[in-house]
Order: sequence, then C-alpha cells, then structure tokens
Amino acid sequence: MSSAAAAPSPLGMAAEGRAAQLRLELLTGLGAAETTWRELEAEGTASPYQRFDWVKAFVEKVMPGADIRIAVARDGAGTPVVLFPFLVERRAGIRIATALGGKHANFNLMIGKAGWDLSIPPGGVLGILRELSRRAGVDVIAIPYVPRDWDAKPNPLAALGTASPSNGYEVLLEPDPDATARRSMSNEARKRLRNKERGLAKLGEVAFAQALDEQSAERLLDAFFRQKEERFRDLGIPDPFRDPAIRSFIRTASLEGLSEGRPAIELYGLTVGERVAAVLGGAADASRLSGMFISFEACREATKFSPGDILVSRVVREQCLRGRRYFDLGVGEARYKSTFCNDTVELVDVFLPVSSRGRVYALGLRGLAGLKRRIKQSPAAMRLVSRLRRLKPA
Repeated sequence: MSSAAAAPSPLGMAAEGRAAQLRLELLTGLGAAETTWRELEAEGTASPYQRFDWVKAFVEKVMPGADIRIAVARDGAGTPVVLFPFLVERRAGIRIATALGGKHANFNLMIGKAGWDLSIPPGGVLGILRELSRRAGVDVIAIPYVPRDWDAKPNPLAALGTASPSNGYEVLLEPDPDATARRSMSNEARKRLRNKERGLAKLGEVAFAQALDEQSAERLLDAFFRQKEERFRDLGIPDPFRDPAIRSFIRTASLEGLSEGRPAIELYGLTVGERVAAVLGGAADASRLSGMFISFEACREATKFSPGDILVSRVVREQCLRGRRYFDLGVGEARYKSTFCNDTVELVDVFLPVSSRGRVYALGLRGLAGLKRRIKQSPAAMRLVSRLRRLKPA
C-alpha cells in the first residue's frame, strides 16, 4: 500500500531544552507501517492491544477492507517517536477516526518510543491528532478507554479526554506470587479461595494449564465458546462470541505465534478430571497479561466452587513466576475483578472535534458517556439495566 510522504508539520515539542520539530506521515494499511510499528513496540510504551500481531488478527478477521490509517511522528533525525493506528469510518454522515479493536481492546494508547511521555507535552499530542485529522479528512476523533497513566507514567493523550463510564482493574506483580496475593487480596478472600479449591478437588483432579500447542489451544477455545454460549443463553441475552468473525479473530490471535511462544492472545484453562471447568484468554506482551475474556462450566456442582476465580488466581501466580509486571482484568465492574486487582486503571474517552459537524457529534458522544457513567455509579440504575438485558424479545 502507498503512504503519504513525510512532510514538515507544525508539531512543536520540548526536547533537551530546545524546540524540536516533529514530522508526521500518514500511512495507509497495516503493511506500510509494520517495520516501524514492530520496532517501536519492542522498546516503547503501549498495551498488548497495540501489538501489531493482535491488531493484524483483528483487522484481517473482523474488518477486512476497512480504511486503516497509521500516523507516524518522527523527530528531526527521522527517528519514529509516536505511532497511532486508527480506523476511518462513516457514521450518520460523519467521518470518524477511532482506535482499532472496538470493545475487544480494553486499553487504547499511542505506541510511543521509550520516554516519549516525558518529551511530548499534551499540546504536541493535540497537534499530531489535528494534523492527522486534516490529512485523513475526518470530522471527529473518538478514542475510548485511554489510561490516564501507563507503567506508572502519565499518558499525554489522556490530558485531552474526559472520564470514561468505567475504569480498569489491575495488579502490580512481584516475583513472589504469595507476596502478590497477600498485598492484592484480603485475608478473607484468600481463605474463601482455598476452601473452594478443596471443594472443587472433591469432584476430580484439579489441574491448571496454559495452551502451548495447537491441540491444547483448540481444546480450550472449543470449551470457551461452548461455555459462553450456554451462559448467554441462560441469561437470555445475545452471545457476542457467536459471530464467526469474532471467533476467527480470537482463534487466529491465539494460534499464530504460538509455536514460538508469543501468541497475541494467551489461553489458560482449569480442568477438573477430564472436563474443562474454566477458560481465560488474555492479550499478552512481555510485561503484561490483560484479561480479555473468561468462561466457566455451567454445571451447578462445579459453579458453586467458583472455578473461574480459582483459574484467575492460578493465572496471576503464573504471571508472577514468568516475571511479568502487570496483570489486569480489563474494563468494567465485576466482583471478581476487585477481588484479585487492588489497583484501578483510570480511563478517559477522547472526543476531539475537527469540523463543525464533528463538534455536534463529539458533544453527543460526551453526553452519552456521561450518562453511562452516572448509570454505572448508581446501584439502582444498574439493577434496572440488568433486568432489561434479561428480557427476551417477544
């Protein structure tokens, strides 16, 4: 695919006490940016949802033929400093630039060179976004789930946003998994978990495993899709994982790179005897495992021992032993998330209007996000939403 030629842009930034000028190039298609992307990814700052392999699997399986652009900002020496991939789509006659991955990406960040958060002020990020908007011909930029901080450092992109309806949940890992559990979980929670493990063991031998080959991955995937289908059917709500494109994306991201030990999605399972009792899948990079989905066996005798909780505890332990620094359970409120993750990932949504039509649309997006946040902060409103979701159409 062709790319726009790099050209000087009015993107000022502070660097080593002097004014430096960034040059912005706008590329079309993932292939045009793969080399630069992988270089920044290897040494820079981003979440597992910005790994090239994760994004590639999502784009190829869920949105083939979509208008994908990649903005790359380079310093005066031509070194890539920031890379931002985005989707251009039209909604209600408005051209929108938004992050890739949809609801499956829990966190959206620019992929920045190590230390970029210290060298580019928010005004520099704003300049990048405005320039890419002009070149891509969009009316508004809409980027949800932007962390205020990442790897304990401020995220300049977040300075442009307003509070998201929900936050994320994470835990800082230590090499000693027991020390991590003592710090992140209450004594009562750890005691309950031990009792549940003993109860589950009465139903059969309990074993924990990570999918390390295609056969074990397919077994866990088949169990996950079946368990999710049963769960959503019992709840009386549509199963988003029944979409063949979504299943293909998850399968591809779980299998490609597996033989080299670097799949974009890692799969973990808990078995009881011959049965797969629970499955967890997480987007992965060198320092973090980010939980994307979890399922558990629907049979009553197993669910009373919370096999999903037991699996999460085993997964956290494994990440400690592997030397990862963070584990998270994504965006949204749930009891089990706060049980295992004692830190909150504060999130903002960035709605940046470019044209006059985009201003109206951005105001609507901000209003909707604010309404969602108020609902989620109200237990009574959330109970009502839960009841409405369970209503089956006539």
